[in-house]
Amino acid sequence: MPNDLEQAVLRAVTAEPVSTSVLKMRAGVPLRLRNAAVLAACLALEARGLIRRTRVGSTTRWHRDDTTLPDTEPSTARARRGGERGAARA
Repeated sequence: MPNDLEQAVLRAVTAEPVSTSVLKMRAGVPLRLRNAAVLAACLALEARGLIRRTRVGSTTRWHRDDTTLPDTEPSTARARRGGERGAARA
């Protein structure tokens, strides 16, 4: 079972790949907590198959697997892609 930090990170992950520091902000992690703690949470969630890691250049980005997690993506991101209705037209 995920600990509190892992649960916060899991709630913050969307389908859009983002850095560990962005996840830290989205999850509401206090500034005093280092990115290494969030990275450890991401690695633990990845080991359970709950999130995925993607390399973008020399950086690591984290995102959810749409087939295993409920939709937690912000509506603004869906709107940029045309939302569900845009996907239905394709």
